[in-house]
Amino acid sequence: MLGERLKNLRELHNMQSQELSKKLGVNSSTISLYEHGSRFPSIDKIIKLADIFGVSVDYLVGHEPDEDLYREIESALADEPDLQDFFEELKDREDLRQLFQETKDLPPKSVKRIIGIIKVLESEQ
Repeated sequence: MLGERLKNLRELHNMQSQELSKKLGVNSSTISLYEHGSRFPSIDKIIKLADIFGVSVDYLVGHEPDEDLYREIESALADEPDLQDFFEELKDREDLRQLFQETKDLPPKSVKRIIGIIKVLESEQ
């Protein structure tokens, strides 16, 4: 959980691993290890990461959603009503968050196949 959230926050802030590693005082390879879940940062580093990204420690370790981050995303989507509706659904439904998480790195062709499967399942109900 921490690795995924760390990577998402770093990308959301348009920050390269090298920049984050300098701010955190670790090697850039350590950031990669954190993001891939191969290594877990010390509590001091977790607190510093939370400060760097302006989120709570609980958010970083997966205990709660971060409302400030949600507000930032909602602000970015202000001109996109369809995306805003989708984001609201993601916030409220764990099953949709999991579906998005599982499919976000798939190639478009695979995502289209999954959508086809979902449509078949809908028609059977």
